Amino acid sequence: MKKSLTNSFDKVFLTIEFDAANQWIYNNWTGVLPTEKVIQGCQATIDFLRENRCAHMLNDNREVIGSWSSANDWIA
Repeated sequence: MKKSLTNSFDKVFLTIEFDAANQWIYNNWTGVLPTEKVIQGCQATIDFLRENRCAHMLNDNREVIGSWSSANDWIA
């Protein structure tokens, strides 16, 4: 199962996928991430974790441009 979230320009900023071989949810974040997109992506990830009953997750931020520190308070 795989889910992609897009921004207002129809560009994917997050792909969430269940990796059966590793038994984890793999999140691939890309591009510039304003706070509202980080929150939207985190909420989608929580839903995906619940739906797939998976206890492990890998966040890949290698393709993120800039910082998402403005969302740190919400994430905490």
